[in-house]
Amino acid sequence: MTRGNQRDLAREKNQKNQKNKGQSAADTDANKGLSLQERQLRDAARMREKQLLAQQKKTAGNNNEPDGGATANFIDPMIRTFFRRYKLFLYNVTSAAVVLTLGDFCVQTLYDKKKTLDEKRLFAACITGAAMGIEGHVWYGFLDRIIAQATWRNSLKKVICDQTVAAPIYTVTYIMGTSILEGRTSFGQLKSDMKENFVPLYLADCVIFIPVQMINFRYIPAYYRVPFMFMVSFIFNMFLSAYKHTHEEHAKSK
Repeated sequence: MTRGNQRDLAREKNQKNQKNKGQSAADTDANKGLSLQERQLRDAARMREKQLLAQQKKTAGNNNEPDGGATANFIDPMIRTFFRRYKLFLYNVTSAAVVLTLGDFCVQTLYDKKKTLDEKRLFAACITGAAMGIEGHVWYGFLDRIIAQATWRNSLKKVICDQTVAAPIYTVTYIMGTSILEGRTSFGQLKSDMKENFVPLYLADCVIFIPVQMINFRYIPAYYRVPFMFMVSFIFNMFLSAYKHTHEEHAKSK
């Protein structure tokens, strides 16, 4: 009896499932009286309405942007890509320009004790610092490519290359750049500035930066090399500015 009852219950359940499967989508309240083709057309129209509404919302949001959504969406990735690709270059140039400008500012206020800042001289220091930052970025990248491993032996090689090749270029860039931007553009003035300033400034560079560069090349990562150099050279930059402009003042007074 028990097995017979189980078979009967299973048969009834199966018949009920078959009956439910037999009910088509047309038996629901929303689809009553509609054929399959009519239901497909209705669903397609609803989908088009949703897509049109979404497009209108997107257009309205873009029109609220100040420069237009399409332009902003195009420019923003370009700017981010540019800064990501040239981040180290911009970092090096900016740090060099800021430190050299700040050094000249301190000389004018603390050493020269000027009541009114010489803005032309500050501008000359800023542009010359940026130029020296570009030189440092290119030069250190080149050194790291030809002498890669950071050992004491390689650091010594880099220091020798730096003091014999880069240091004279830095010195000439500083003297010529600041002189020209400050209005000393005649050949006689430039020659006089080079004659009076090059040797003392270059020798001071060697005395100060040979030990500093050993530490720089041995321990400082390439990313921070130029900023480290210009932070360390902040006081040296003050010496550069004070020495050069003191000699210029003496030349003017003669």
